[in-house]
Amino acid sequence: DRENSIINPIILTGIKKTDDIRESQKEYIRKHYEGYGILGYIYTMHDGKYIQIISIRNDQGQEKLIYFDMTDIYRKLGKTRKDIKRLIEDHKPLEKEPAESV
Repeated sequence: DRENSIINPIILTGIKKTDDIRESQKEYIRKHYEGYGILGYIYTMHDGKYIQIISIRNDQGQEKLIYFDMTDIYRKLGKTRKDIKRLIEDHKPLEKEPAESV
């Protein structure tokens, strides 16, 4: 079992509508990362795939990033849902982001 990463993202199944995405992700985190809470969501692209990264943290302060491949879900739901277009627009390649001045 390879470690979850941007190269080996999780592929969710059984998604019928956009509301199922968050619920399915939360369920995955509950099942595989007990005691962790969600800090935030990052949208990016890698190798032509839409990747959603969820940042999680437990009570001990340990943080992890969980990577989900959203490409097939967007393709499937995009035929019927307009809000997929908005989700897709949130995804930007990491390397193309300008550095923030501090």
